[in-house]
Amino acid sequence: MPVDHQPVAATAPERTRGRHTLVLVGVIAAVISAFLIGGMIGGANPDCCEGKHPYVRLYDRERTQLEALLVTGDAQAFAALAQDPTLARPENVNPPVEYSYRAQRPVWGYLAWATSLGRSTLAGWALVAMSVVAAGALAAVVAALAQRRGCSPWWGLVVIAAGIQTLSELTPELLAAALLGAAVLCLRERRALAIGLLCAAALTRESMLLGVAAIALYELVIARTSLRDRMRVIAPFTLPFLAYLGWTAVLHQRLGAWPWERSDDRLVAPFSGIGDAWSTQGTRAIAGFVLALVLCAGAWLLARRDVLTWIATTYLAFALTFSADVWLRGGYQRTLVPLFTFGVVAVVGGWRARTRASEPDARSARQRLRVPEGRPA
Repeated sequence: MPVDHQPVAATAPERTRGRHTLVLVGVIAAVISAFLIGGMIGGANPDCCEGKHPYVRLYDRERTQLEALLVTGDAQAFAALAQDPTLARPENVNPPVEYSYRAQRPVWGYLAWATSLGRSTLAGWALVAMSVVAAGALAAVVAALAQRRGCSPWWGLVVIAAGIQTLSELTPELLAAALLGAAVLCLRERRALAIGLLCAAALTRESMLLGVAAIALYELVIARTSLRDRMRVIAPFTLPFLAYLGWTAVLHQRLGAWPWERSDDRLVAPFSGIGDAWSTQGTRAIAGFVLALVLCAGAWLLARRDVLTWIATTYLAFALTFSADVWLRGGYQRTLVPLFTFGVVAVVGGWRARTRASEPDARSARQRLRVPEGRPA
């Protein structure tokens, strides 16, 4: 069943070298990420923004350099969750519905709780360490996806460019995309593991459900079997949705709010958000949208039967509903990490496949034109 490209044939030594390269790509991405985050922490201003208050009350006080970075974005909410794993103190976040919105991504917060050993002073550093590891993991996954398509695994380093906004806010998008990509890698050989990874991805960032839906749609459309067989194949893809809905029910019981009650200023009618961003001189937002559009167009031109193309396109369709605020504040970069990473791999993989297909024809043409030795041209 066509879910992902088959690995390019390789000898045992080549496979060993390939695995070593994947690890190296991941390590380099992690090291670069560590330096970037370190620079951001060093540049954070604890005395910033007089008269303004972070929405997590735990940090509405004198702050350290790291805490100053936390309160510039949504890392503060995950740090709060790391200090309140039972959701017993919703008053720490203002308004409480914001707590429900952030806590719908429990994997990141609970990993921070486990990594920090429940100590409030270590919660921020746990998020730093997790962000570094997540960047390395996603880089290795993207490298493996590229390698499977016969491309250089060093394309995995595109994660640094795609994830810079996530690294600056210490949020879970890189880990979520890594889980989604890992599921794509093993979906053929280890389906149960892949579904488990997709469940974990959905609970790391709810937007990964778009990737789940894209894979299911891909299998439904591409597979050459009866409709009944295809429906049986995609049935397990309901599990990530059920896992997410189950967790939101827990949040509603604990916090008295549904996560989507906080989405009213983030999602709008298709195209209206990007139009408003353009009208307010959102040049960077328009550049990001154009890049996403070009990547998806190139992927459909070169690799329309690649599942990564379907995933990237699904995120592009979702991006059309982003509000102007999401575009202008750079939130779109975090949400579209799967598009920018997997879209690049789909394009370069499709280009590489076409190049390989043209090589035999080129060799045949050269052989036909070759003049036998000793005979005048």
